[in-house]
Amino acid sequence: MLFIAIGYTQMNNVRTEKARVAKNRGYKLPSYISSRATIFTNLSELENCFILENNTIQPFVSIGNNVTLWSGNHIGHHSKIDDNCFITSHAVISGGVIVGNNSFIGVNATLHNHIEIAKYSLIAAGALVNKNTEEYGVYAGSPAKKIKPNSVEITI
Repeated sequence: MLFIAIGYTQMNNVRTEKARVAKNRGYKLPSYISSRATIFTNLSELENCFILENNTIQPFVSIGNNVTLWSGNHIGHHSKIDDNCFITSHAVISGGVIVGNNSFIGVNATLHNHIEIAKYSLIAAGALVNKNTEEYGVYAGSPAKKIKPNSVEITI
């Protein structure tokens, strides 16, 4: 068994690639879920997830593999967090939100109900996102606005 303990470097691509290599070499990728997290859904099949204390994960939430939920987040009912995401502390993800692969959600960000955060989106600290995002966009402010088109640069 091997846990890949790497942060959000290059929009989570470094952790994603290391997990892929380890899995291809036959390693099982365990997850850590704090006993101090409040979870109302089954998360037993997760691979390489790191869910810290004071996360509230409401009913009917789906979480992908290789996801980090730092301390104190709220993941609303019927939301979906896709693979390889990093959600920092005290983010509020309202109900019915989809967070696409390899996204990063900053400290104290708020995501409005029933929106889609496209893959490789970077949501800045304190942002209030009330509309769908576009792939590789960086969003900041309240309400959040796209800073530059396709401004997330990815290299492996």
